[in-house]
Amino acid sequence: MRVSSPGEHVMVFNGEIYNYKRLQKSLAQAGIQCRTNSDTEVLLWLCVTRGLEPALSQVCGMFSFAWWDRDGQRLVLARDRIGIKPLYYHFADDGSLTFSSSLDSLTTDPTIPRTINGEALEYLLTLGYTPAPQTMYEGIYELPPATCLVWENGKIRLSRYWELDYGRQFHGTEKKATEQLSALLDEVVRDHMVSDVPVGAFLSGGIDSSAVVARARKFANPSFQAFTVSFPDPKYDESHAAVNTARHLGVRHSVISMAQMPVDDVACQFVLQHVGQPFADSSALPMYLVSRSASEKATVVLSGDGGDELFAGYDEFAWAATIQKSKRIPAVVRKLFLAALDGVAPPRGLAKAVRQIRKGLRYSLQPSDDLLLHLKTIIDPEEIGLLSNLFGTKGPELRMLREFLRSGSSRDLNRDLCRLLVGVCLPGDMLRKVDSMSMAASIEVRVPLLDHRIVEFANSLPSSMKISGGTRKFILRRAVRKDLPAALFDRPKWGFSVPLHKTFTPRFFEFCSDMFSSSDSYVRHWFGDDYLQKLIETSQAGDSGPTDRWSIYTSSHLLWLLIQLETWCQQKRIGVGRMSMMAAL
Repeated sequence: MRVSSPGEHVMVFNGEIYNYKRLQKSLAQAGIQCRTNSDTEVLLWLCVTRGLEPALSQVCGMFSFAWWDRDGQRLVLARDRIGIKPLYYHFADDGSLTFSSSLDSLTTDPTIPRTINGEALEYLLTLGYTPAPQTMYEGIYELPPATCLVWENGKIRLSRYWELDYGRQFHGTEKKATEQLSALLDEVVRDHMVSDVPVGAFLSGGIDSSAVVARARKFANPSFQAFTVSFPDPKYDESHAAVNTARHLGVRHSVISMAQMPVDDVACQFVLQHVGQPFADSSALPMYLVSRSASEKATVVLSGDGGDELFAGYDEFAWAATIQKSKRIPAVVRKLFLAALDGVAPPRGLAKAVRQIRKGLRYSLQPSDDLLLHLKTIIDPEEIGLLSNLFGTKGPELRMLREFLRSGSSRDLNRDLCRLLVGVCLPGDMLRKVDSMSMAASIEVRVPLLDHRIVEFANSLPSSMKISGGTRKFILRRAVRKDLPAALFDRPKWGFSVPLHKTFTPRFFEFCSDMFSSSDSYVRHWFGDDYLQKLIETSQAGDSGPTDRWSIYTSSHLLWLLIQLETWCQQKRIGVGRMSMMAAL
């Protein structure tokens, strides 16, 4: 998009500005007539006439963009407040800047070296993803959420244009909070429904997506439809609840089975192709499947992502509360009990319970920032240190994440956990998955619950309004209860993830064995033959395999992560740079 003013300005834009029509009217009142009905032109005029940060403070939306300010002879990159849309860049020694919304397209530049980022590898092996600003490529960075990058005279500078105010507190009653949240949901979902193409919604059967569908139905046309993915294993399937909700709301509804997408080498390479780097979240696969199904009926789809992070819905909040209570027991008693459990091999029927008790006791002996970190890891850093020769026995340092946790630490563990989820986990994991998999299916996914108006309101609420009497997402439940079937609120929390150990194909295990046994295998050098073979055998055995160290769910996800890492390294011919290729053979 180009506009003419004292100089010429150009903008490349990815995303959606939901309030652009209101902003267009304000521009017209100031004497600026837009030539198109495009949100890109509105944003560009705002930047030109009002300045970058004042413009960004006025927009509601998801976006990443590049603006060439010819008047100032500078290039500006910016990303939305929460990190819904991605933006990557490489700044070379000669002062040149390369950028893209796709990591894979950025690496087609032959001047950018393909060298593994050792710090990012730390996060990948513990969290299952790489949080911004890191990527798996040395020298390629992801622009963090709510951040602007200005390139001028061969130099760059970064600044944040928005921060969540953790000092802001809501002082009203529960009734007032419920009314305000209900009104906000109406306002935000209505804004997100504005579109010239068909709009639908994902419906998982949980409270968050059901709340979005219920509000969207108020403003939708008759073609509005909801989409759900089902799983063959009833332990992981909540499609029946989604069917009941859709029927209750009178919404057209489609269900697609995960059985249509086997987890094999093709699925592994598909995720790598569209995410651009290894990514352990198995729910990327059903996300693509339901997105592909939705693309046949809708071009824009609403999602319920964000509710668990904002309103304390995850099991980690219950874990944190239990661990805090356990600290009433003297530390010396907890240490003795932990030592006793570490010294025995539990009967198979008690393995899961003993693992959970061990984990809880170990976490209870940690400072709060370490506790928060461990609550969100796939595998504890210390265990990675025992399995791999990459980091020493203490495991990955995770310096950036630890500094983030310490910098905002408070006495409210639930509040600190929400901060971690919104600031790190959402943009690094959930939103990366949603954007990459939906774009692979050629649809645009919008996330109303992560509109900054709702995020700021949720952040201001005391923990007692998010968790009350053991009920998580308390205030959100109150705000949407009248719209949804009563049975929905009595269901336990279900995660949107794949039981990989039940869906791996024989072809997948052959692929893993071939990749890991090759003479130039990266992962083989880092983890060793014996451990990799044991990991494959454990995942093949499924529920009947050994489960003393980790659950079969965790083991299968680690295998999924390591084969992606191996495939990425080999296909991209990744250099190890400063990392040592220490042989484990």
